[in-house]
Amino acid sequence: MMCRETNAKMTAVGCAALMMLTGLGMAQTVSMNVTHIPAILEPGKVALITLHFEKDPAFHEKRLVYVLELRDADDDSVIRAATWDNNGNGYATATGSMFFAQVLPTDASAIYFKAYASPWSMNKWMIERYESYPTNGTYTYSWVGNSYGVMNDIYYQGALIAPKPGNNTTYCSGAAFEIGVFGYQRYNLLHGYSTIAGLTVSQMQSLRRVWYGTLQDDPDPHLKLAALAIPKFGLGREITDFDEVQKGDFLQFWRTSGSGHNPIFVSWVTNPLGTRVGIRYWGSQGSSNGLGYRTEYFSGMGGSIDPARTYFGRIARPRDGNDIQHALVIMSTEDKPVPIGVPPEPVTDGMAVY
Repeated sequence: MMCRETNAKMTAVGCAALMMLTGLGMAQTVSMNVTHIPAILEPGKVALITLHFEKDPAFHEKRLVYVLELRDADDDSVIRAATWDNNGNGYATATGSMFFAQVLPTDASAIYFKAYASPWSMNKWMIERYESYPTNGTYTYSWVGNSYGVMNDIYYQGALIAPKPGNNTTYCSGAAFEIGVFGYQRYNLLHGYSTIAGLTVSQMQSLRRVWYGTLQDDPDPHLKLAALAIPKFGLGREITDFDEVQKGDFLQFWRTSGSGHNPIFVSWVTNPLGTRVGIRYWGSQGSSNGLGYRTEYFSGMGGSIDPARTYFGRIARPRDGNDIQHALVIMSTEDKPVPIGVPPEPVTDGMAVY
């Protein structure tokens, strides 16, 4: 979608690119606009450009990274580029503006801008991984001592971190841990990396123990498991705002009975008024005969999940310059290039110009 905005002082050539999704009866969108572009740009001078974004709160990726490119209109080559990732945290806000100050080229006749909104998280790869497993009882549930609860042998840097049980049994922490490792390794395979967040074998072994709750240095007396392990070892962050939780986040909750569970978040369950009453999740549990989906409700809402003891962790995508490859939304002003040092043709709209 292309657009042109004007005001009395300048021509601002912009474009709002919209991603439309459907969910819960509402459209989920992200829009971006490039503004404050003068009608004529002077070569060798600094251009001060604004990238403005607006994100629907229901958009499936809650934290985004934004990239703006200044491109040569003649050959589409990138002249300058800027990336905004909020100091590595991504932007969770609904609106925001970034300011792009760049020296304009002296060897281009016209330029245009291209912007991208990319996911901060690795949730895409986590979701693809867990959705690939059968939920027909192939991997049954068994929580016993000396078992790692994973579906496959998990190797890291040539070392066996978690061996697969011989009878295809799993349990919650093992199943979720495998998704975290294999999801990340899928991204690594795409981009030629060999480590997970730079961890050593020893650190990966410690990560697993914290994730499983067997390394008792958790500052929270109720144990956050994955929600602690992820930020502790530099994989991402704990998500404390329930409004920001998204599909593919790792979940640890405790019930009023004292039992707990460590699956992966799929969606909130809400009542007709929109109040959260429960959680839909994927994991390994006896009620689904191993791997499967389950819905549980909060205490006082028909279930026993304690919302005060419910924790979320999200694995971050490496800040590696691959934002453009994984863009969710793309904006371009290519159809309205801005001349450099050449006055634009007057717009007559059918009227004579004298």
